Amino acid sequence: MADPYHIDLEQFSLERFQGILETAKLSPGRRVLQEDLPERFAALESAGICDLADLVAALKTRPRMEKFAEKSGLPLDYLTILRREANSYLPKPVRLRDIPGVDQAQIEKLAGAGITHSKHLFGRGLAHDDRVELAAQADISVEEVHELVKMADLARVYGVGPVFIRMLYDAGVKTVEQLVASNPAELLEQLHAINAGQKYTEIMPILKEMAFVIDFAKMLPIAIED
Repeated sequence: MADPYHIDLEQFSLERFQGILETAKLSPGRRVLQEDLPERFAALESAGICDLADLVAALKTRPRMEKFAEKSGLPLDYLTILRREANSYLPKPVRLRDIPGVDQAQIEKLAGAGITHSKHLFGRGLAHDDRVELAAQADISVEEVHELVKMADLARVYGVGPVFIRMLYDAGVKTVEQLVASNPAELLEQLHAINAGQKYTEIMPILKEMAFVIDFAKMLPIAIED
């Protein structure tokens, strides 16, 4: 497994990506993605794009994007926004210090061991023996390391930022494996109850978004050892 932190983009078909965009509630700057959607995705397919892995590779750099625009006949400004959308399925690491409620003293000790964000920690804490080694290096308990590794696990999911991690953890959903087993409606109800008490955020997901988060999580490898 080359990179267990992210989904395998080869699993995400172009057809599935199109279906998501068709019904997505997009911000004004992204609504161009819904213009002429069937025709543009047909052009992508004709240009040899089968899945998100193909798309990300084809649009990886500006020169590649310009070359692909000529090949596919698609506008460069459209491809620029499409690239940004495709890359969002590989969430950026979350800074550990940004997760509400974490012990900042622990975060400072981990920073001293070279760990500042979720991908760092995930890579260093998958196995129990690795967590024992890291705990000794950072001078915090194995249990504390394990708790933070679980939060780093949740950070791998599309749409799950620092505040969402905290709320999921407070709801008892502490790993991707537990998120996958969750009922979207029931979990969303729990999150609303938690947010009503803690006032973490003014922006809550809707049921459709919660369902997508869980469906996305199903594509992630289960990697943390007990």
